[in-house]
Amino acid sequence: SLTKEDDGSVKILSEGAYTEAKGTQTMTFAQDGTVTIGYTFIVNDAIKINPRQWGMTFMLPASYQTLSWKRKGRWSIYPEQDIDRNEGTAQADPVHLQGVEAWHKPSGPWSSDANDLGSRDFRSTKAGIYFAQLTNKNGAGIKVLSDGTQAARSWIDGNKVIFLIAQYNTGGADAFSAGFYSGERRPVKAGDVLKGSVRFKLIR
Repeated sequence: SLTKEDDGSVKILSEGAYTEAKGTQTMTFAQDGTVTIGYTFIVNDAIKINPRQWGMTFMLPASYQTLSWKRKGRWSIYPEQDIDRNEGTAQADPVHLQGVEAWHKPSGPWSSDANDLGSRDFRSTKAGIYFAQLTNKNGAGIKVLSDGTQAARSWIDGNKVIFLIAQYNTGGADAFSAGFYSGERRPVKAGDVLKGSVRFKLIR
């Protein structure tokens, strides 16, 4: 359904169902050029997962390989090339490898090591974002605006770039840190509600 609000914005409400969940999505187009997508989905009884993250993903053409961000970090100062720094810009610079990691002597900072998904800097999660944006060489792209409670993660997937805006995010999922972060995990079960919103604008 489509409605026009008193403030001049236009709202579109739609329903959807996936294998994992079903629910509603509302897209609000504001007069200032921003778009807000709100979603509420109820998990069905066909899945049992323990996610590290969940949220909304955008799929962009593979040419959108520049990530910029500003976030609310745990510390006020980070090393200049730390993937966890509070603000910065990262290039995808993907490298095709036979495995997940390359066996070679590093020629640059750890953050620039790359595989098919992009560099570590590009594909790492940026938690607590105020904004995160993906752009192409011409500066066109998408800029997500937040309040320091969401996380952003991007990676290359074949001929497209995936841009995840996570409403729920934990510190880690690998075997080394799983025990440390286990207290943050919230397994998803039937009837759980996954709810959030993403506010963004297109950059031209």
